[in-house]
Amino acid sequence: MVSLISLLGVFVLVLLLSKRWNLGYALFAGSVVLAVFTRTGGYEFLRSLYRVFVERDSLGLIANIMLILVLSEALKAGGQLDRLVSESKKIFHDLRLTVFVLPALVGFLPMPGGAHFSAPMVDSVFKDIPISRERKSFANYWFRHVWEYVMPIYPGIVATAALTGIELSHLIRVNVFLSFAAISVGLVMTFGRGAGARSGEKQPYGGSVKSVLVFIRELSPVLGVVAMAGIFGVDLNLALLVGIAAALLLAGKGFASGVKSFKAGLKIDVLIMLLGILFFRNIISVSGVVDDIALFMHEHDIGVIPVVFGLSILSGFVTGITIAFVGITLPIVLSMIDATPASMMFIFASGFAGVLLSPVHLCLVLSNRYFGAGLLRMYLYLIPSVIIVILTGAAGYFFFG
Repeated sequence: MVSLISLLGVFVLVLLLSKRWNLGYALFAGSVVLAVFTRTGGYEFLRSLYRVFVERDSLGLIANIMLILVLSEALKAGGQLDRLVSESKKIFHDLRLTVFVLPALVGFLPMPGGAHFSAPMVDSVFKDIPISRERKSFANYWFRHVWEYVMPIYPGIVATAALTGIELSHLIRVNVFLSFAAISVGLVMTFGRGAGARSGEKQPYGGSVKSVLVFIRELSPVLGVVAMAGIFGVDLNLALLVGIAAALLLAGKGFASGVKSFKAGLKIDVLIMLLGILFFRNIISVSGVVDDIALFMHEHDIGVIPVVFGLSILSGFVTGITIAFVGITLPIVLSMIDATPASMMFIFASGFAGVLLSPVHLCLVLSNRYFGAGLLRMYLYLIPSVIIVILTGAAGYFFFG
């Protein structure tokens, strides 16, 4: 019980501090408090900090995010973003479809912080529409993640199939209802009441074969990254460097423009946020707080469904990573519940809800930063949305099970 109270208290502290401080500083302060409450030793604390700066995975993640920012700057500098949005409005006819398609396309690539990839495109679509910063950020963030329930290039669903022995195709067939629910609730929350008078207006058809070709050409640096990293297994950093070069070449920009894009993309505030997130995750791991909470819930016989739901959403919320929630939750809950496609549908909906709500989820952090959205106000859109997806998963569990 102490671990649960400590963890919840630390998250409240981080949320409050993040209103005034860079999230990285808030997470560092939260890490110190959590380490004290859980009596994490000084050696483990310093080792967790040291790992942030030397581990290959940490450095690779930082490089991923920074190169994504550089690619965004290169596309912006070359005018591709403006042309991409202009042609997409002609092709898709309806702004709602345009807002869905752009981040959903980026969502085909399982890369950390990918929501920053699509943020400038979504911002351009909403440029002349009176809509809140939080609603813009929600649309960009939410539609970026609607495929993670079913796409076999995402490690979460692949790991679920491997750990349970269920055929991947069976999981996809039931989880597709979660994707449908996510798309539907996302459209309602983005374009529902208070979204702005023009946000749902249809545009006159102006699309043509030429528009489609221009759209593909301007999007080709992004599609190239998706294909190289997501299909052919090319290292993401290498794929991003190729994408940056392609963006500059298509725009007819030279070396000087490339240097300018790199300078604009390498942002100190983002680096601080990344370091804070990585350090906090390390402290969560070495403190053993998640294991303590799981043991408490199991020992007090709270009930199978509440325990399965609680562990799933908590592990997703704490880590902000799908594969982490799968790895933490499944070994525990598989001793309590039969591994069927229906039960995994409920568990995946619950765990991924925690991932989407997590203040250490990189996409959420970067999308909010880009649009200047407040984290607490974002929850007004996120919480009702994840509840709908969880209820869909619960309905699937009782219907298909």
